[in-house]
Amino acid sequence: TGPRRTCFVCWGVPEDFVFMPVARKEVGSIQWFHRDDLPKSYAVMPFMTQLRGWIKKQKRRKKNNNKKQQKTRRDATPPPTPV
Repeated sequence: TGPRRTCFVCWGVPEDFVFMPVARKEVGSIQWFHRDDLPKSYAVMPFMTQLRGWIKKQKRRKKNNNKKQQKTRRDATPPPTPV
């Protein structure tokens, strides 16, 4: 086996975000992968089903929040006053 690796899933972080690790040797490298382009290794494959499910859940949550915000904006708009 090789060295222990940790994979972090970042949602909503721009690809040009500058990560600034604090501790020495805290992070060896940072790479961005589209979920479909993740390396097909024994270390990644067990998590893919769960990751896909989590992504779908986040997309649904975001869609529902957008709908709520739109409804709130419509409800907050006062009706036009007759002239």
